[in-house]
Amino acid sequence: MAPAVLDPARDVPRRRAPRAGPRVSLLWAVLVPFVAIAVVRALQQPMPGYFPDETLYQHLAQSVANGHGFTWRGDPEPLRAALYVYLVAPAWMISSGAQAYDIAKVETALLWCLVAVPVWRVARAVLPDGPAALAVALSLAGTWSANPGGLMTESLALPLATATLAVAVEALRRSSSRLVWLALLLSLLACWARLQLAVLLPIVFAALLIDVARAGRAWQARLRLFRLPLALLGTGLAAGLVVAKALPAGLLGGYSGVVEFDTTPVRVAQKTGWEVLQLATVCGFLPVLLLGVLAVRRAAWRDAIVGPFLAVLLPAVVLVCLESGYFLEGYDNVWPIQRYVIYVAPMLLLLCVVAVARPGLVGWRTWAVAGAIGLLLLLTPEVLERAEERAAFATTERVQDVLPGASTATAVTLVAVVLCVLAGALAATAAPARRGRGSAAAGVGGLLLVVLVVQSATAWSWEHATGRTIRHLLPADAAWIDHHSHGPVAVLIASGNTPKLAAADFFNQHIARVYVPAQPRGQKVQGAVCRWGIAAGGALQFPASCPPRTQELWIDDPVAHLRFYDEVSTARDPRLGRIVRVRAAPRAKSLVILPCANLGVRQEPLTARPVPAGTPQACSAALTASLWLDAPGMLIVTVRGAPLADHVVTVGGRAHLIRSGTTTAVGVRVGAGGGAQRRTFRLDWDHRSPADPEIAGVDLVQAGRRQSLL
Repeated sequence: MAPAVLDPARDVPRRRAPRAGPRVSLLWAVLVPFVAIAVVRALQQPMPGYFPDETLYQHLAQSVANGHGFTWRGDPEPLRAALYVYLVAPAWMISSGAQAYDIAKVETALLWCLVAVPVWRVARAVLPDGPAALAVALSLAGTWSANPGGLMTESLALPLATATLAVAVEALRRSSSRLVWLALLLSLLACWARLQLAVLLPIVFAALLIDVARAGRAWQARLRLFRLPLALLGTGLAAGLVVAKALPAGLLGGYSGVVEFDTTPVRVAQKTGWEVLQLATVCGFLPVLLLGVLAVRRAAWRDAIVGPFLAVLLPAVVLVCLESGYFLEGYDNVWPIQRYVIYVAPMLLLLCVVAVARPGLVGWRTWAVAGAIGLLLLLTPEVLERAEERAAFATTERVQDVLPGASTATAVTLVAVVLCVLAGALAATAAPARRGRGSAAAGVGGLLLVVLVVQSATAWSWEHATGRTIRHLLPADAAWIDHHSHGPVAVLIASGNTPKLAAADFFNQHIARVYVPAQPRGQKVQGAVCRWGIAAGGALQFPASCPPRTQELWIDDPVAHLRFYDEVSTARDPRLGRIVRVRAAPRAKSLVILPCANLGVRQEPLTARPVPAGTPQACSAALTASLWLDAPGMLIVTVRGAPLADHVVTVGGRAHLIRSGTTTAVGVRVGAGGGAQRRTFRLDWDHRSPADPEIAGVDLVQAGRRQSLL
């Protein structure tokens, strides 16, 4: 691009008192519905959907509220960007459980809506009333607000990042070094909300350099104007690059180790491309495509209003997507992550409306070139994770209503090209007068609003359905464990972990310890965990550094069922298993491993919809029971036969016929003493379905007394 000559006396507006901006009634007409929708959506969201992030922030906020600092079950959590946690912690100071969650959700929804403030402050200065209010609506309509009740640091980081970029634009537009310092202050607050936003510092630095370069012959005057922030930023960034490798371990908390990622430029470039495609879809396609055209237009760089936008947003898009691509490659992620790039979306939407409203800057030829660039969206990968690719999946879902089976790449490309055609038609029919440009801006803004609302509504519908599915893992009383225990409860995981632990842990404060075997299967357990085992005589063994603080145990393992000696009280729920209270040190009596897992609500891997009842479930072909008995007994497994076919259960070398349509008891004797007595029942089926036999019960009979071991 040839250097543009910027005459400050001609191209930079002189300072004057800001005009009134959008009428108050018009602004409130936009804000009130969006804020009301956000609050209602937040209250309707039954469960957090971003495991494990939301549970982490909830536990840290609860720990701060209780005066324990940043800990989870006593284990320090290295979260450095803590501002959001401090803001929602009061919810757990005044309440607990589901009520505290509701308070935090409403607060989070209101934080999301703060993104409208910086957008409005800039829009009111550069746009007529109607398009300015439309820009505010666009900032509230995207899929970044589709889950307003999600306990996410992005809810605070997005308004702060948007404010940083907005103030940087105004600093260049108004030639104000004081506003640059305000932008730097806001960027530091954004870093405190989300450490990833340290990228805002090099963005501001690059924007100042670009602004100096675009001044042409007046570059020295611009350099003198911004010399102090440029010197500070340049020195700080250079020092940061030098000492990055020498940072103490753990200094960056969850981001520790990012400088050690094993990556290559080619792989990072590929993942960066993924993120650019995500950003285009998140913004409703037109803003990013238009940015690509304006970036090579000399007239756009010379424009007194659009030029500052380009100077800030072009490096913002490049650096945010590059940083995100580096993270994706470093963490070996196999799908793009939308929420890593949303921080530039609101200002890109504002740029689109502003550029279209500028006389003679955007015509039908511009949109024709943008449509050609939009063909690059054919490189968009298929959606693999809906929670992280909301705009892409929502667009695909709606296009598939018209074109069943359309791929993600086809869907997003088709929408992008159609939007460019419609925007080009608006540009061709709009009069070149000021009023005509205003109507074109309103038309393009209206197109964007329709796309964003459709994306958000689709994403919200899926989000709400997913939350209901997770909520069904719990009983009607989400705080069931707190209400049925007498104090601290220890979770005992024998075989593996399921989403039920995270769901229950979210609402129940009594869970004080989590004990796992050496290699638990399933989801990783968050927070502090301890090991446990069973001694030869059945006594439970715990590390000396992590002894149980309670005699109450919560057991809800997907396949393992434990029974203890001296069980004095038990609360049972079909969805959450048992809370067991023992008189003294717990001693196991039996450990039964069933062939099929009880997962509560099974979900389809991509859509997260509940799997229909009766869908076959893969199982093991064996039932195993380990017993620590003081007296001999008879172990009895009751099997309900399949409806149409006979089957066989083999134990101790003897085969037992399980006739169809009947219930059969298969028994084997178990001796006493000598450590664990193990019995394995071999099954000739390995699925659970209406066509297969079903384990109806596992019982132990001793001295004429029958006890269920499930």
